[in-house]
Amino acid sequence: MTGLDAVLGADRARRPVHAVEEITSSTSWMVTRDGLRLATEVYLPPVGAAAGVPTLTLRTPYGRTSTRDTAVELARRGFAVVAQDVRGTGDSEPGSWDFTIHESDDGIDLVEWITRQSWYDGRSEEHTSELQSPMYLVCRLLLEKK
Repeated sequence: MTGLDAVLGADRARRPVHAVEEITSSTSWMVTRDGLRLATEVYLPPVGAAAGVPTLTLRTPYGRTSTRDTAVELARRGFAVVAQDVRGTGDSEPGSWDFTIHESDDGIDLVEWITRQSWYDGRSEEHTSELQSPMYLVCRLLLEKK
């Protein structure tokens, strides 16, 4: 099963509606509640001024750009994709990985950060199955836009 299959599931038949060239990606720095900066890659389809898009999130210790191809394919299908280096990995602060201490708070901070973005439409799903531990089980969140 590919990453695309895992995320889309029964919706796999959804065809791309945007060309690869229309997809933008940029690095943002999300500040956590304790003041650290986490490197966050945002992939966006063309977004109209008044319309938002559903958002898929992935937090990973393996490099936020390691899933670039899948993120672009999802963006081509109309999703915003947010991939984040977890605390202490990749370009995120601090210099050491302490995933068991702050993981829950960092995930909540990411969801709250997403809800403040102009491209967010009120729907988010988190797909974090990078490690086989309770912190990285696949969880799906449907959020109301604040």
